[in-house]
Amino acid sequence: MAVICLLGLMELGIRFFQERLSVDIQHIKGIPQILNNLGNSKGKHILFLGNSLTREGIDLEVFRHIWKIQGGTAASFQRVNPDDTTMLDWYYLFRYIIGPGHVPIDLVVVGFVRNQLSDQNTLHVDRLGGYFGGLAAMTEAFTCDIFNMGDRVDFLLSAVSRFYSNRERIKNVLLSMIPAYRESAQALNRAINNRSQDSRSTPHKYERLTRLLTYARERRTKMVFVAMPLPESYKITDDLRGAIVSAGGILLDCRSIDGLNPGDYTDGFHLSRRGAKIYSTRLAQEILGQTQPQEMLKIQSTLPPPGHLQ
Repeated sequence: MAVICLLGLMELGIRFFQERLSVDIQHIKGIPQILNNLGNSKGKHILFLGNSLTREGIDLEVFRHIWKIQGGTAASFQRVNPDDTTMLDWYYLFRYIIGPGHVPIDLVVVGFVRNQLSDQNTLHVDRLGGYFGGLAAMTEAFTCDIFNMGDRVDFLLSAVSRFYSNRERIKNVLLSMIPAYRESAQALNRAINNRSQDSRSTPHKYERLTRLLTYARERRTKMVFVAMPLPESYKITDDLRGAIVSAGGILLDCRSIDGLNPGDYTDGFHLSRRGAKIYSTRLAQEILGQTQPQEMLKIQSTLPPPGHLQ
């Protein structure tokens, strides 16, 4: 009985203080307000979706300025960028949190690097259960993505317990008290990600990407996928290009941008404020250059039928 009471108190404590565990949780909990702010704005609604690369790389003020002086069409912009997320997270986030809302999204711009759109990325079942769908997403998750019994149990526990879904964050808070832990962990994670992202042993599949594009079509939302810049080059495969355009999406290649140099990356990965201004200027021009902005955002007329190559 004492153990149950202790667990209950810990659960209540985490639910009350969870936003203090990390800035990322504050951002995730603030997504409904972000969408409300977008919905209360005039013009077309444009949402940037990604991870910390999008958070650091998209300068909304630069984008608004470029769009205003070159676009002509009234538009509003917001960002949703939970840390360490990839295609699986973005699909469930859009399918169960963003899409079902009352705010119509006209254009979603997804920023990615390397193989972040691939099905081979790590499943964060605690995140899916706790924040990006929960029990509402259980049927689809268990049918299409989560097959291991242990992962299914983790998903269910994360859906009902904030203490369980945030156990990794709690551990990181405790470990961050160790001198230089955060810097060492980030360097190790980047090294591991570089090896796994560059691995060619398994052909990459894009079933979740296709599901995202299919759902976006149903919501009459245009999707643009942007290969973001990194200090080191990476490849975009023909399979990825085909998966995007065959389902009605647009792929923009911004891997190499004039004016960016190694000093524009704060940690060898994320853009500095100067780098973000350069990248955001180029990206705004790239999106506007796809078509006339009026045509780009007239979703009813521009969405191609399924299977049509743009």
